[in-house]
Amino acid sequence: MYWELEKTSISYWENTWGDPQQYAWSYSVGNPNIIVAILDDGLTWADADFTPDNQLGYDYYSDDYTTEPVLGHVSHGTTMASIIAGKTANQHGLCGIAGGYGPSNAPVTLMIQRVASKNGLGQYLLKTIEVPQAIYDAVEKGARIINMSWGGQDWFDDDINDALDHAVSHDVILIAAAGNEGESSVSWPASKEEVIAVSATTINDTRATWNPHSGSNTGIDTEIAFPGMSVEVTKLPLSTITGPGTGTSISSAMASGVAALMLSVNPCLTAAEVRSILRESCEQVGPYDYNNADPDNPGHSNELGYGRVNAFTAVRMAFSHDDILITENEVVNWNQNQTLTGTVTIKSNGILNIENCEITAHPNSKIIVERGAKLTVNNAVLKNYCNAPWQGIEVHGNSSANQWPDANGNYQQGRVVLTDAVIENAVRALDLWNPGHYSQTGGIVHATGTTFRNNAESVHALLYRNSHPINEREMDYNSSFSDCNFEITADYNGTHTF
Repeated sequence: MYWELEKTSISYWENTWGDPQQYAWSYSVGNPNIIVAILDDGLTWADADFTPDNQLGYDYYSDDYTTEPVLGHVSHGTTMASIIAGKTANQHGLCGIAGGYGPSNAPVTLMIQRVASKNGLGQYLLKTIEVPQAIYDAVEKGARIINMSWGGQDWFDDDINDALDHAVSHDVILIAAAGNEGESSVSWPASKEEVIAVSATTINDTRATWNPHSGSNTGIDTEIAFPGMSVEVTKLPLSTITGPGTGTSISSAMASGVAALMLSVNPCLTAAEVRSILRESCEQVGPYDYNNADPDNPGHSNELGYGRVNAFTAVRMAFSHDDILITENEVVNWNQNQTLTGTVTIKSNGILNIENCEITAHPNSKIIVERGAKLTVNNAVLKNYCNAPWQGIEVHGNSSANQWPDANGNYQQGRVVLTDAVIENAVRALDLWNPGHYSQTGGIVHATGTTFRNNAESVHALLYRNSHPINEREMDYNSSFSDCNFEITADYNGTHTF
């Protein structure tokens, strides 16, 4: 069980010699702010592997919000949902790729768009007339990924194609199954240029075939591959017992799960960037020609596209974390716009001056002002890079020292001086301590004419007792805010509500 998670370096695994190998879950297990839309036959919400029905999707068969599959058959959509985001570490069912971990780490958010059903014989019926609206609605409701584990040979639908173009124009990641007919061309919509076509592999990293006459489709439109043969999957609602599943539908769902992990560590990624990283992360497995099969696409094979994805590599590349260190006694001046992708750390007696520019920060980015260091922001803007908030500024203190300079003008606390500055869209704009270290409270801030806009929290400080530098009498906290604005506007994009 779970060979597919080890083979793709999603979960922890060891090589032949018992050495631990790197794995994607060491970076992220999912982020509930990432929405994955699944266009399929519904989801068995009552199962413990899924959160209570979030009512985010819609049932285009029943024209309501139930999104439950028909009983008496295995639900294809529930299987896909389980692979993408079934809860992990809940002692139940299977492990989803972006399924969180236990009660403290929530999975990605699923949007179930029920556009298919099954008849009395268990045959899968796609209601193609409703698929376009399901796509439009998924885009409108904020889906970052749309999974389409269905398709067909010699088939094209103008209305669905227009809806997919609409999704592309809104930078939604489109992922679809390459198809199971064993044909030398990929099924549509996976064959659409803007859609990521996912082929299926076996435990031996070869192209999956179900019998001599069918298997994972091939051709120049294949793009990436994931396991899709003898993968343990749920059989809900027909049975609570899991069993082996086969098909490029499974591979497509795995691709969507890994893409969700990539967005979980870096929601600023565009659809084109996700696609490029997935390609670059591929391992050229199997006995296939990756050099001459497609002269226009070197490194591409007809069987597995660019290869089988290594999820660890993909998520690590998505993380893109470049740290900046300002050393002790170093003075650095920033007066041109720049983007932060990692952590900026100002060491003791180091100084960073930011003036007359705009600094944009990725979601994992923050500025740390260590004890004795100083940050000044003058007529500059510190803001988020994309729709996700950045972490803000940590100002580390020393709970056993006062907040006044010594004879040489040096402080034992970190200091921030803000003048006509703007700090916006941060999780916590100013945190006047080193989180988790109660001996490092007492960070100092002096803000004048500064605007704190659309921050989940603007200023946070813990208990600290300041004292007179000579007689050690208790004094007020040495920080100030003069002529500052604290505001939440219609552009607020954080998850914290007020």
